[in-house]
Amino acid sequence: MAAPVLSAWRQPAPSPDGLINKEGRYVPLLMDLRRKVEAGGDSAAGARQMLAHYLATIGDEPGALAAWEQPYPPRPRGEGPPDLTDAVAEDAVEAIAAASKGRRVVMLNEAHHLSCNRAFAERVALRLREDGFSVLAAETFEHDRPYDDGVIGMDDGFYLRDPVYASMARVASRAGYRLTEYEVRDDQEAPESASGPEQVATREEAQANNLIAGALADPKARVLVYCGFAHLAKKPTRRGDLWFAARLKAKTGIDPLTIEQSAGAPASEPARDDPTVAGVMARFRPNAPVVVWRADGSAVHTVSGDSFAADLSVFHPRLADRNGRPGWLAFGRRREVRVDLAAAPPGAVRLLQAVPAAELAKAAAVVPADQYLLTADAEGGFLWLTPGRYVLRVETPEGFTPLQELTV
Repeated sequence: MAAPVLSAWRQPAPSPDGLINKEGRYVPLLMDLRRKVEAGGDSAAGARQMLAHYLATIGDEPGALAAWEQPYPPRPRGEGPPDLTDAVAEDAVEAIAAASKGRRVVMLNEAHHLSCNRAFAERVALRLREDGFSVLAAETFEHDRPYDDGVIGMDDGFYLRDPVYASMARVASRAGYRLTEYEVRDDQEAPESASGPEQVATREEAQANNLIAGALADPKARVLVYCGFAHLAKKPTRRGDLWFAARLKAKTGIDPLTIEQSAGAPASEPARDDPTVAGVMARFRPNAPVVVWRADGSAVHTVSGDSFAADLSVFHPRLADRNGRPGWLAFGRRREVRVDLAAAPPGAVRLLQAVPAAELAKAAAVVPADQYLLTADAEGGFLWLTPGRYVLRVETPEGFTPLQELTV
């Protein structure tokens, strides 16, 4: 009797999320998000916001700003900046260090589509470490991760997929910080039937409780908390939401120093700048992040800074690009490295990456030290790297093409 013919079992193709988590491939998820935005419909707005976050992750700052700003018109021409005649600007890192004296908790926020916020957070973390801060708690850190094995993997936290964010975590860990999580756990989440305000309240309550149980368990620990947008609000927002910082203060009596930077960066063009940001740019023309003080000693805030009830607001400079990369990448210990792309395959979607060789030897899906999306006709590229050994490669929709190993 002949054996029956069995139809071949086909394993489902890996999802874009699966490819990035298991293989470290960014391009499939990029293409998927672009398709969802182009398709339109009810989910297009959410996909566009996610695309803005993701374009920042792959080093496409102009694309991230365009995706984020697309639904919003330029600011009204008649809306002018505040009077900053008697105001003074101070280096933001040193202003934060001075304001942090005697504080047990410092909270710094970010806009998830602005990698410059993450580069600034790295500088703040290093400066506060000098003053005794020992714990870094971040919104993106996952539960049950050691974060002390020398590897920043793709599944260690959604926003950690950004090399700039990963650099902040790597640098902080090497400087002696204990990295810890506080985000809501699966068993703490609100039911799907909960309203928007109920979901906010549930998440913010869990964040406060988790930080108290984790980062603040050591009564001597001084904690830098890195969060997104309004989580650092110490007063109810206009809708009446009570956010993370307010709940933490009520539960512990600790008054955290809160620093708002999510609305302090210049937009894609001056016409889109927030009026206060425009005023700071015109008055001071900063070449590094600043805090601005009025003559009476009060801090100048961004619009969001007022609604978030932050203690300080940081204004980021408008810097010219360097070799097609954002000017702020030049800060700190990074070095500019030219990469020859002669060995890379041509194509419209190419992602140039430098991956830490020591980490790549331990895990397959490692967050690059730097990466950015190349133009279709690019013959070379520039990476910003700290001293170390790297594997250079190009990612395309088909996978990775190795280029060379490099010691900086």
